[in-house]
Amino acid sequence: MRINNKIEKIVSKLNNINETMINLIEREDGSYDCKTNFIVCRELVYEGRFIIKFNHIKGYFDCSSNKLELLEGCPKIVDGHFLCSWNKLKSLKGCPKIVGNSFNCGNNLLESLEGCPEIINRSFYCHSNQLKSLVGCPEIVYGDFDCSWNKRKFTKEEIRNICKIKEMIYS
Repeated sequence: MRINNKIEKIVSKLNNINETMINLIEREDGSYDCKTNFIVCRELVYEGRFIIKFNHIKGYFDCSSNKLELLEGCPKIVDGHFLCSWNKLKSLKGCPKIVGNSFNCGNNLLESLEGCPEIINRSFYCHSNQLKSLVGCPEIVYGDFDCSWNKRKFTKEEIRNICKIKEMIYS
């Protein structure tokens, strides 16, 4: 009976990977594009990092809640939202350089925002981390900016001095 359970689990994981991979298009360099939204299943993460390399995601990219420690292999371009919240990230190194919508890196272990895209076309969420500084934060955020619940409380004036924000600030 135990062997059947193990086989069922393996088959289930393979089915999850197959369903996920249907939307991916392999490029000549071995990285993958996706023509739709993409939610990373835990089978695509091993020892805190992606097992494949992404390039361009035409929709949103959600790699939240996968125990990621590194963003190595992340897409370079995400046309929609980029969501990497609820992981174990200490750095944003490797995150997309272009994000067409909101960027959410909340609820991680970030001590720095270095590596973050320079422009966020909607809202930027870096709340609930270990931030003591906003060095590396985006230059322009076209939506809200939420850096509440960090190791240090940042003032709205301090945030506006380093980032042009179009909407609300939550600190």
